[in-house]
Amino acid sequence: MFAEQVPKLTSVEIDAQLAALLAERFEGSHVTVVVGDATDLAMADARFSAAVCFSMLHHVPSAELQDKLFAEAARVLRPGAPFIAVDAAWSAATEAAHEGDTYQPIDPATLEPRLVAAGSTTSRCGSRAGAGRPSPGVADAGAPGRSGQAARALSSRRNARTSAGSRVRRIGGSARTRSHR
Repeated sequence: MFAEQVPKLTSVEIDAQLAALLAERFEGSHVTVVVGDATDLAMADARFSAAVCFSMLHHVPSAELQDKLFAEAARVLRPGAPFIAVDAAWSAATEAAHEGDTYQPIDPATLEPRLVAAGSTTSRCGSRAGAGRPSPGVADAGAPGRSGQAARALSSRRNARTSAGSRVRRIGGSARTRSHR
């Protein structure tokens, strides 16, 4: 479990019910669970030594909101701190599994300029194939403040389609996502 690998962890969860379950699970530990939106964090600049996203970026309903998430991560990270993200490559099966849910995978070919626009000082992006199926793209992104320090960010591969073709579930005017276990 990732939480066991770090001395202190803050988890941001947009869904209040899931956040309550996480808070209960980690009660009394070094994990703090916050109900919040990663595109608009109510946290101080340069607060964190690293930021990670595991299999959730495709749940952010638009490229614009994904870019806001990248910018918020850059804002709350200390200079030179890593941003690490892992997400699945696009596939028809994954898209079908998200029927009725948000599915907005990221195209690795667009990731580098998006990370730079969000405040990354260093960035290298690409994609790789493995085991006969598409694999996640790879990008290196360093938080603003120290050129040359980088972190790996794995992004998903996206089929060519417009944002209008995306499935988005909104509740009360704000984007909502659903976690999958």
